[in-house]
Amino acid sequence: MEFQAALNELANLVSTPEFQQQQSYFFDRYCQEFDGSVEENKLSYTAIHNEYIAQVEQRIEATLGAEKYRIVCEGMSQHQHENFAPSEASSQALDILTSLADFEAFKAAMLAKKAVQGSGGIVHGAIKGIIDVAEVMQKTAVLRQAISEAEGWVQRVDEPNCQFYTKAMESGATSLRYTIEMELPPHLAFDMSINWSPESEQWRDKMQDITVVHDFGPNDKIINIRMAIPWAVRYITSLPETMAVRCVSRENWPEPGDYAYAIIPFDLEKNMAVEEIGMLKIKSGVISPHPTDPKKSLVTGCDLVNLNMLPSWGIGFLLKKMSLPQVASMTAKYKKVKGIQ
Repeated sequence: MEFQAALNELANLVSTPEFQQQQSYFFDRYCQEFDGSVEENKLSYTAIHNEYIAQVEQRIEATLGAEKYRIVCEGMSQHQHENFAPSEASSQALDILTSLADFEAFKAAMLAKKAVQGSGGIVHGAIKGIIDVAEVMQKTAVLRQAISEAEGWVQRVDEPNCQFYTKAMESGATSLRYTIEMELPPHLAFDMSINWSPESEQWRDKMQDITVVHDFGPNDKIINIRMAIPWAVRYITSLPETMAVRCVSRENWPEPGDYAYAIIPFDLEKNMAVEEIGMLKIKSGVISPHPTDPKKSLVTGCDLVNLNMLPSWGIGFLLKKMSLPQVASMTAKYKKVKGIQ
């Protein structure tokens, strides 16, 4: 198959140190040109983006040849509508091609690289703070109360089906609190979120492989996850291929009919739950019945996140445009796998 053969060659190219060094040099060279404090884009941003597209395309054509490059580009559109399952390397190659024309993704990557340079680099393997798992679960009881308390919180998104708030923490991270309406009743929304069986890979978009390392019962597991991370994010953050978490949950907590959960970074070598490992931080939440629709539920969550590389005007846009489609996609896939109408 011509498309697969050409795609394999492209995958080999993008995995070479020379290609990756070329990307690194380009981002290092231009990231200081980008300003995240203002919403308006400068004309120079477009020029830099166009230079980047030309550079990557020239490198691909020089290696594959114009004909094979054409075959890959034309084949991408066709295979998006077919049951095509590329390898991890091929997925990365396709990800690079589809990202070329996405200016906003390119700008976000530049701003992230600028933030990394300004901080002297991110220590991605750094481990911080041993965590008492029981204490984390206990704190889920006050999530909704914390949402309603306005002091120190900035509302980023206010929509009928979701609200997002952020608050800067002394550690430099950002606390993200949110309420999202889900198109599933609580017990099914809980199963979709906490089910870590191999079947769950069918509805988890960003997870390529899920392995249960330790099973302490239906409500307490240590999971090792291999993430499907976009190439630009992977380059900027140098995230590891796999990440371990301890996932604990409690039914009928903090109120009857509620489902509480916490997903906590886990250090497999030291066998302990921790506050964070590099960029991986605690996520916790409560899934509750919808006040008027029994076929829906409300998820009230609290995550620690890194938003320092984003301009303030872009936080709400990013949360709404990324989080909601991801939840909708996951829900639709879950319903399909479970045969739910």
